[in-house]
Amino acid sequence: MAHCVGSIVVGSVAARTAFPNHEAVASAKAAVGALAQSAATTYAGRGIRVNCIHPGLTLSAMSARLTASEPAVARLSRANPLGRLGTGDDTAALADFLLSPHASWITGQQFCVDGGQGALTIPLGA
Repeated sequence: MAHCVGSIVVGSVAARTAFPNHEAVASAKAAVGALAQSAATTYAGRGIRVNCIHPGLTLSAMSARLTASEPAVARLSRANPLGRLGTGDDTAALADFLLSPHASWITGQQFCVDGGQGALTIPLGA
């Protein structure tokens, strides 16, 4: 097969984990994940790979209203199994890998970059 072209689709950890008041974003981002998988199937024979990245809460301009204060960041960090919020570099590192030749046999996958928040729980009182 000819050289594969990589493609990244960005979703949200809300597509894979239930959060209160996230019905709209959760359903929309779950649809993005399904779109990525369907597109991967459609375009695999043409050498196009499609994968989906679901980032967790990331420190960014977009999340500034949630992370505007140190106490807010500390509280949100405690709710994450790895004890911190994400950065753009966390998501970019996975995107860089998925676009590299090292990922040439990866397509149709959904990856969470969320410090474990989508798959792990923190015991009460932790």
